[in-house]
Amino acid sequence: MNKKKLALFLAGIMAAGIGLSFHINHEKSQEFADRIASFSESIEDDDFLISAHRGFSSLAVENTEDAISLAAEKNYVDYIEMDARMTPDSQIVLSHDNALTVTMDHIQYVSLTPYDELMETTYHYYSTPSGMGLWRVPEKSFLMGRYEDLNGREYHIANLLEGILASGDKKILLDLKFPFDVEHFVECLKEELKDVDTSRIVFQSLDLNGIRYLKEHSDYTCSALVDKVSELDMVRDFDHIGIKSSILTPEIVERLLKEGKQIFVWTIDNSKELKRVADLFGEHYLDVNYITDFPDFIAMELDQYQKVKTTQE
Repeated sequence: MNKKKLALFLAGIMAAGIGLSFHINHEKSQEFADRIASFSESIEDDDFLISAHRGFSSLAVENTEDAISLAAEKNYVDYIEMDARMTPDSQIVLSHDNALTVTMDHIQYVSLTPYDELMETTYHYYSTPSGMGLWRVPEKSFLMGRYEDLNGREYHIANLLEGILASGDKKILLDLKFPFDVEHFVECLKEELKDVDTSRIVFQSLDLNGIRYLKEHSDYTCSALVDKVSELDMVRDFDHIGIKSSILTPEIVERLLKEGKQIFVWTIDNSKELKRVADLFGEHYLDVNYITDFPDFIAMELDQYQKVKTTQE
């Protein structure tokens, strides 16, 4: 066999192997999806706390009425997280990012676009999640597949009151994207919510100056979001703390528990990180609120984790 024929032969074997690997992985990914669906349909009650990040953002475009309504239907979801920011004409809408894609060469900005125009425009959603790992692993292949299904999807943004209405009777984590004029934003927010029962809303932000101002000028329940270890000393006066999972250490967990904080951890989107965080909290893992794009998957994993812990005890 000459070199050319040998190369073709080896290429054929490699292609067949890749095809077989893809087929096997697809089947395992489907089995994984079926297991999640079966669990989510059967679960009626649980002991753990789950927040749907930007609504059920792995099944519908984040922060839309669809994503929020989907999360509101699930009995294993305790909180629905949504992001609020202000338009130039002082209206509050739901959007994590300031930049919104109309087409690939046309971007609008929430902070620069009048409210009526924002509400009338059809946007396209694009997401490139990081850290998902190898696609050949069924879990990660399934999770990545959900993101891929959303890419390019058309959507309309919702305003704050529409999001609250879509949440039903769920508790809400309202993540505030403060503009430069914090005082004006707070005034607009309070006016918008004057007829809303805010007792089921926890207001949170990475902007520590902004969330502290809101805390001092309202009776709202406020939570400081922390993504740097150095910020922990700045938020001792908050009873609620949202913390990025990647900065958690045994020392930080011990400190937060000792201070009696109500803890929200973001964003828990795979079994490895869930187990790491739950292990860090030890016997207190059921007191933690897990913020996730995949509430059904994380609920299933927490249920399994709880069964293992119960058996060990």
